[in-house]
Amino acid sequence: MSRSRAGAGTTGRALPVPCADGAGDRSCIVCRQGCDTGLAFIGEAEWSMIGLALLGIPAARAEKVVVRQLAKTHGITEPGFVPEGEVIVLVSVCRSCVDTSGSGFPLGPISTGQVPAVRPAN
Repeated sequence: MSRSRAGAGTTGRALPVPCADGAGDRSCIVCRQGCDTGLAFIGEAEWSMIGLALLGIPAARAEKVVVRQLAKTHGITEPGFVPEGEVIVLVSVCRSCVDTSGSGFPLGPISTGQVPAVRPAN
């Protein structure tokens, strides 16, 4: 599995509050406890699934989360299809779950919409 690196600072633009299955209630994608932090996986759609797996999300659930979010943001509804090129998948995740995962992903406050960007390592 590829490792990741944090992008330079933030995504560089205001983003909507993550709707990360915890489904918009600002719950952590991993433990489902309330949280106010998150990050944005930026890269090909498959990278977002890998990023979620690095957080400890099972592959089948990670795929559902990414597909659901891309359906909302890109209108993709066909099973097995994802947009080509770079996509942004926002997730709410708490510090405890990031620490437990060992991923080292950076977090930022989701209320600002300026969450850290996490891109695949080259």
